[in-house]
Amino acid sequence: MDGINQIDDLYALLKERKDEYVIWGEIVERLAYLYGYCATKQDETFNQLGGPVYWVIRARATKKKDRELGISPTERKIITILDSYEATFKNDHVALVKKTSDYPSFFTSE
Repeated sequence: MDGINQIDDLYALLKERKDEYVIWGEIVERLAYLYGYCATKQDETFNQLGGPVYWVIRARATKKKDRELGISPTERKIITILDSYEATFKNDHVALVKKTSDYPSFFTSE
């Protein structure tokens, strides 16, 4: 596989949601930047406990923040996918490995 240089190519690759990825190329720098905007455990907890009003407020705040930071809708989709991966950045490449679930298997589709 060649290095990935475009956000759209990266999204096309990541939406397959494989267990592991190794990505290199010019896109790694942007990927590292986007990975910094993934949800933390605290964000996930508030999201689960917040309810519909919280979700609407958070969605509007996220959209506004994305506009200010120059994050495109495709990049927001990539951030959502990256939430389910652990990333290891080394030199000019990144290894993505799917996170293991903290929940028993009857809560997941596996």
